[in-house]
Amino acid sequence: MSTPTPGTPPTPRTRTHVVIVIDRSGSMGSLQGFVVEEANRFLEQLDPADVVTIAQFDGHAPYDLLVDGLPAAEVTPITHDQYEPRGSTPLYDAVGTAITRTAGVVARDAVLGVETSVVLGIITDGFENSSTEYTERQVSDLVEHHQDRGWRISYVGLGLGEATHVASASLKVRRSKSMAYSKSGSGLRATFEALRSDVVESRAPRPTAEPGESGEA
Repeated sequence: MSTPTPGTPPTPRTRTHVVIVIDRSGSMGSLQGFVVEEANRFLEQLDPADVVTIAQFDGHAPYDLLVDGLPAAEVTPITHDQYEPRGSTPLYDAVGTAITRTAGVVARDAVLGVETSVVLGIITDGFENSSTEYTERQVSDLVEHHQDRGWRISYVGLGLGEATHVASASLKVRRSKSMAYSKSGSGLRATFEALRSDVVESRAPRPTAEPGESGEA
């Protein structure tokens, strides 16, 4: 896991925290090389000041951190040895933990006067089958709560077709952020390109009302 290094630059007043939660269950085995390649390509394209967290999940480790809240400039490439698919799919535990931990970081940032935009991507080729800490209802409540506060939360199903949208809807992910791609290298590339678009959008200035406007239609 990547860790902070001495001499880290001062924290900016606004920043984007990119959180990727990726399935490492056994069925992802055919995608191992593509996951590593496309994740590293995605990391290279981030702004050096973007904060990055990447967690993988399976039945042996429901929330295993590969990168834990580092500036993109300090993140080392992910290796094949780090991403080795195995086990079952504790999707709810992984997503619930990611949201809860990230919310804590955002709250600490706010105390320091830092406004943090969150982009959270959930990537899976299957369905929940082994969580023990979080339920569907708990995760859907967390998703809804933080989407309402401006978080960009995406759900990507690889090789799942329309079932992707059923699964994402059960977690209250907005339909516009529910994406179904092929279970392939091109599908993973499309996945990370979509997440990169979310990151770029997160940096756009938030609209403000013109003088004399109430903001109401």
